[in-house]
Amino acid sequence: MKKRRADEIYGQGLIISIGIGLLSALSIFLFQNVYFGMSGITGDILDKALQYYRFVPINAFLTIVIFYLEQMVYSDGDELCNNICYAFQIGGNIICSVILTKYLGMTGIILGSVIGNSLGILTGLGHFFTINEQILQSVVKMHKKSCSKHIE
Repeated sequence: MKKRRADEIYGQGLIISIGIGLLSALSIFLFQNVYFGMSGITGDILDKALQYYRFVPINAFLTIVIFYLEQMVYSDGDELCNNICYAFQIGGNIICSVILTKYLGMTGIILGSVIGNSLGILTGLGHFFTINEQILQSVVKMHKKSCSKHIE
């Protein structure tokens, strides 16, 4: 019973995190011109900032979701998966940013962050598929036991 309630709370939290992430991404997107207008930057610096800013809304969404997802995985007792999430998130960010910057400039830096956060999310979601697979295997074993009793 407590496990079911915890799953409900985690599910609600994930939905809220996704909502806040989408709201943040939308806000960043909508207020881009205001942000750059108030900063007063122009010319080459503005061009570079706009290149970087192109993927900032997506990265804001992914960052909010990955932070919540990592805490869910950790709270569920899977420290190994949680640490792998961190490794993919941080390592993916650094490695992809360095490589992509050579080819895409400022866009490569933020794209590396997007890729790193995406890898972290995919790894975190893997935890839940593993748990569901274990549950499925338990159900199959119980079903086989009950079937074998009826056959005998």
